[in-house]
Amino acid sequence: RIQLVREGVDLCRRNKVDMVLAIGGGSSIDCAKLVAAGVCYQGDASDYLKPRMAILDPTYMFTVPASRTAAGAVDIMSHVFESYFTNTKGAVVQGHLCEAILKTVIQYAPIACTRQFFARLGMPATLHEIGIDETHFEDMARSCCPFCEGCYVPLTMGDIIAIYKKAL
Repeated sequence: RIQLVREGVDLCRRNKVDMVLAIGGGSSIDCAKLVAAGVCYQGDASDYLKPRMAILDPTYMFTVPASRTAAGAVDIMSHVFESYFTNTKGAVVQGHLCEAILKTVIQYAPIACTRQFFARLGMPATLHEIGIDETHFEDMARSCCPFCEGCYVPLTMGDIIAIYKKAL
């Protein structure tokens, strides 16, 4: 959110911060870069969000390792699923847009079924493959429960643990 960036810029200026450290994923890193740039810029940080041009040439991706491309496809799908499975009534257009994005990702990635899709992309498909066993399922489920309130399908702690077990 641009307002959070503006608050970050203001905070850095007031406290004479000379370094911004991003902790987290892509959005956190993008936000930190925008805050850091905004501190040195006299205009509004949102000016950086208005590109004058964009080069959209897929051939630039040919040199990217397949694992990075695969991770990008999985990341796209996970974000689309977050939006697709909504409990908002009447989100028909949103649903159709999500389906179109998913179909596009699937079309341009090798897919037969989900497990084979992840295997072909070299991505882990089970919790065991990333070193997770049942040891911390209760703690993990307890951490998830607050985020399940108001979800499309309400989940109990038992439901979450059952999902984890199936993902082993």
